Amino acid sequence: MIMMRYSSWVNPSKDASRPRPLPEVLSGDVGYLAVRLGQISQRGFEKAMAELGLRPPLFDFMTAIAEYGPLSQKDASDIVRMDTAKIVALTDELEAKKVVVRTADPTDRRKNLVSFTKSGQILFSKAMRIAKKTEGELTRKLTTKEQETLRNLLRKTQGL
Repeated sequence: MIMMRYSSWVNPSKDASRPRPLPEVLSGDVGYLAVRLGQISQRGFEKAMAELGLRPPLFDFMTAIAEYGPLSQKDASDIVRMDTAKIVALTDELEAKKVVVRTADPTDRRKNLVSFTKSGQILFSKAMRIAKKTEGELTRKLTTKEQETLRNLLRKTQGL
């Protein structure tokens, strides 16, 4: 048994077009698999969002605005778990692209609320279609039930 394993390691398969399976230690490690899935997902998502001139942090921020409506930058920071200074920079970037506007909060004039412009709503709709398509490509080998189970398990492991 040891000799067989050793010989296959020393003398790799002649069929180089077929990659060897992942070592069992890695294929059985949840952390490794989660990181690997995250990397694959991130690459695909970044590429898809780039077509719209967006990056994942911009999409995350826009998703919070879409779900909760006009938000203070502090609230947005808490929702998407980003530093407030990062949210301010993202707001500046989206504002320069005329995707969002800042308006004074009517209940607290010291705060600004960030909301979509009409073109921002259109851009977000396009981004959501692309995000759904990208997720579909990532999970295409799973049944609908398996996809939901995966989502639930990922939420659970993160305490969401």
